[in-house]
Amino acid sequence: NKFYIDGSDFVNDRYGVATNNISPDDVSSVEIMENHQPVKVLEGLEFSQQAGLNIKLKEAARARWIGILNGGMGAEPLLYDASLFAMRIAKKWQNMETLRLNDTGWNPSSQSQRHTDNTLLISGYNDNPWPDYIAIGTTTAPLDELRTRDNLSFLAQSSNARHVADGLDVKLNATYQADRLDFTNSCTTRYFDKNIPSFIEQNTLRSHEHQLNGEWSLQLNRHNNYLKDNLSVDALWNHATSAVSGTQTLQQQSDLPSFDITNDLQLVRRIDSHLLTISSHNRYSHRPHSLTADSIKQDLTTDDFRSVTEARYGWLLRRWSFYARGGIDLNLHRFQS
Repeated sequence: NKFYIDGSDFVNDRYGVATNNISPDDVSSVEIMENHQPVKVLEGLEFSQQAGLNIKLKEAARARWIGILNGGMGAEPLLYDASLFAMRIAKKWQNMETLRLNDTGWNPSSQSQRHTDNTLLISGYNDNPWPDYIAIGTTTAPLDELRTRDNLSFLAQSSNARHVADGLDVKLNATYQADRLDFTNSCTTRYFDKNIPSFIEQNTLRSHEHQLNGEWSLQLNRHNNYLKDNLSVDALWNHATSAVSGTQTLQQQSDLPSFDITNDLQLVRRIDSHLLTISSHNRYSHRPHSLTADSIKQDLTTDDFRSVTEARYGWLLRRWSFYARGGIDLNLHRFQS
């Protein structure tokens, strides 16, 4: 449920950037913490069945910049993979910078995706109650993604943290990723009845995706108080063109930009034998989507504001615990077409 580097979770749950880039030569040991409870105020109160992982670096890899440069290229067809990774882990500051360019099937989301398992999340919360009315359909095959993904991908990522005081940390992360994908598939249907003509369909699709994410986080993690305030801004631009040929023809083009601002606040305070928990999730989304099929165009814009707040108060009586909870779920959704 948590991944630490020298006891610090400064990558803010984006574990792929560390696991895919840290050299084994810089690792002193790996510590597995069974039944790990990352929230100190809940230690001894809520049992965790998951483990935490802590990578301890060698002294030579601490408090100084270390870097790894990798590159490879092939011809017929032209293939390349180049990456640059730099890291500095000190007591007060932690920094990790990554650049990678690839066209051999690597998926940048495998490194930028967040992996969270937060037991303080609002109970029964659905993060996406409204569907995307326009979606880009892609083809899949029962093979490894590296063998089927025709891509041109770029990732730039920066993870930074400042240890302000005991149990108090400030984190700042920024990510930009670009992904161009090409898909091609064909289907031929032949009928035993000669009076029924064969049906031939060929599909080609090219999508361009650019995604920019900025995230600021303040975390206080002590035995009597826990506070985490997370603010993130996400901008996504997705453009795709597709063509259907064969028995019938169709040209399609879709533009699916989006803009999201999200704030998550979690507060846990222990008062003698009582436990107060407040969780708040606030999000605004703007999606001006459009779809063009031949000469027909459909514009569809949605704006969504969601604010969910839950308070929970608990009584701790030896082996027993009792909780009372209440909350507010506000959702304003505007649909224009």
